[in-house]
Amino acid sequence: MNKDEILAKSREENKSADERQKHLQQKAGTIASAVGMALCCIVAFLEGIFGDSVILFYGCFSIYWGITASNGLVLAIFEKKKLGWLGAIVNVIFFILFMTKLLFELI
Repeated sequence: MNKDEILAKSREENKSADERQKHLQQKAGTIASAVGMALCCIVAFLEGIFGDSVILFYGCFSIYWGITASNGLVLAIFEKKKLGWLGAIVNVIFFILFMTKLLFELI
């Protein structure tokens, strides 16, 4: 193989990786958006019942961390990278913390 053949082969391999990354980002974003919408509906319903501004505060952060956690989990599952899993786990922990605080404020 000469230099041009190696470069052409490398470009072709990297092209598919970029397309795969775009596809995974789109898939993760779609799932994260659906999770975010579901969380918005739940928080709006709970605020309608209980009518407390503290609920709105924790609810907003719960929605945010729920979206980022679901996005991170989808990417971690499909990319299978250790750093991706670490970020996803941190996001899930924050989501659980804010949801727990939200639920305790309701009780």
